[in-house]
Amino acid sequence: MSEVIDAIETEENISTKVAERIRVSAHQIWLAGLGAYAKAEEEGIKAIDSLIKEGEGVESRASEVRKDTAAKTNEIREKATQKIDDVKSNVVERIEKLQSEIDQRIAVVINFFGLPSKSDVEELIEKVEELNKSVKALSKA
Repeated sequence: MSEVIDAIETEENISTKVAERIRVSAHQIWLAGLGAYAKAEEEGIKAIDSLIKEGEGVESRASEVRKDTAAKTNEIREKATQKIDDVKSNVVERIEKLQSEIDQRIAVVINFFGLPSKSDVEELIEKVEELNKSVKALSKA
């Protein structure tokens, strides 16, 4: 019977040792989990800080690009405005020149047919107005 008791005690020792190993292993797993959580938290904060720095850099570069784009847009707008002003001026000059040429040609045609010119008609109107004034003055007297 002593052998049975020894065998039971040995089994109890083995069970106790196995239970202790399981308890130690479970505790180590628990500690590993806590360590992983702490590491993830620490790395997460570092990752967030890194992302914030990257975001600030991108924002800064985007701001510079926006400023450069605005400056280039203003420069292009100014050049376009200058070109438009030049074209307008050129068109006005050409229209005035064309109008002068047309007036000269019309004057040649009017003269060719012996028709009175605009200045001839204006001169005649002035003479008629003078005559009207003279007639009114004579009729009052």
